[in-house]
Amino acid sequence: RMDADDISLPERFEKQIKLMEDTNLDICGAHFFIINEYNNYLSTRVVSCKIDFNKMILARSVPFPHGAVMFKKSFYKKHHLIYGETLYKKAEDYALWIDFAEYHASISNVDEFLFKYRHMEHSLSKQDVNYQHALKLSKKYIEKNHKELDGLFEIYQNKISSLNDFEVEQFSYFMIKTIFKSKTLTLLT
Repeated sequence: RMDADDISLPERFEKQIKLMEDTNLDICGAHFFIINEYNNYLSTRVVSCKIDFNKMILARSVPFPHGAVMFKKSFYKKHHLIYGETLYKKAEDYALWIDFAEYHASISNVDEFLFKYRHMEHSLSKQDVNYQHALKLSKKYIEKNHKELDGLFEIYQNKISSLNDFEVEQFSYFMIKTIFKSKTLTLLT
């Protein structure tokens, strides 16, 4: 689902398909450039290329640019996933990726810039996102997957130097949450 004003770079499909075939991924994205309405460069976003770490990112965000996603139709059909038919209408993109994760989709990104996302101040996607819906989805995902997420936190707290900026940002969320959780448990016991 790429918006009409976003841009896929020429080798995007080829490189995503190759990574999906080589690593048996169910969902694949890529790093991306952020541009404005005049095609001027604004910034970049390097996403995570670690399959297990992307499970942690899904607890609060999306580990890829939505418009650059490619996924296996067979996985989508096998699990009867449906886009847009959710209680979380204003967070339907995030809800879809959470649904994929619930069926243990393997998620990663090509370690290259293959997409240009057009940032528009007044775009429909900016206006329609309901953060309350996203927070409910996040909470539900964390509650259901807390043991696996805690295990990933334990692994990556010793590998922090191997994380890119985006991964560090996501990891920090878990670190703060874990510190508060342990302090709260100590106070209550």
